Amino acid sequence: RLENLREEFVANVSHELRTPLSIIKGYVETLLDAEEDPESMNHRFLAKIENHSNRLTFLIEDILTLSRLESGGIGLELRDIDLEQLVDSVLDSLREMAGKKGVRLENDVGENLSLFADSQRVFQALNNLVENGIKYGGECVCISAKSDGSEIDLCVADDGPGIPAEACERIFERFFRVDKARSREMGGTGLGLSIVKHVTQLHGGSARVESAPGEGASFHLTFPIPDKPVNTETG
Repeated sequence: RLENLREEFVANVSHELRTPLSIIKGYVETLLDAEEDPESMNHRFLAKIENHSNRLTFLIEDILTLSRLESGGIGLELRDIDLEQLVDSVLDSLREMAGKKGVRLENDVGENLSLFADSQRVFQALNNLVENGIKYGGECVCISAKSDGSEIDLCVADDGPGIPAEACERIFERFFRVDKARSREMGGTGLGLSIVKHVTQLHGGSARVESAPGEGASFHLTFPIPDKPVNTETG
């Protein structure tokens, strides 16, 4: 009962916040289109309003998603996924962002490797990890996968500055940030990795990170391989 009340509260608050935000964003877009000089003070102020409105929108969506994941309010649509194709889709969606940062994206997932999971949720988890790698990593982000017959290990690795040991222990906590100042500058919500953890746990798997300062970071998502899939939907 308490979980139902929490989910209902979060959903209602999210809806009430979305409506005025949509109106604000609509007016800002109209004013930006009418502003001819991109270097003018008005244009710069409007661009900042648009940027922060987008950040607030992402935060609302992440809060709603995380609340539903934690309460079990999200069901899984399980099916066999071609991992190489899924990873291609994730990387393609982020190539423009990576190009602006000068980051190379690599798909090191072999052919004929499949995962029995919810493709939308796995896409979301991988997308969050790759996006973080682009924002805070180095020159390359690579997704690889391996299977030992009982589980599949998906790894998102970057060659960035790495993560201190004490931060690795808390990295999947809600709103935890390794570098608070840099995170605010980059515009993250602080919920992306917590969503990653809950997505893997919802599949019966787990998430962990291997990293050290100066050695990059490798995020591992493990998913069990079912003996004989029967149900295609849960929740």
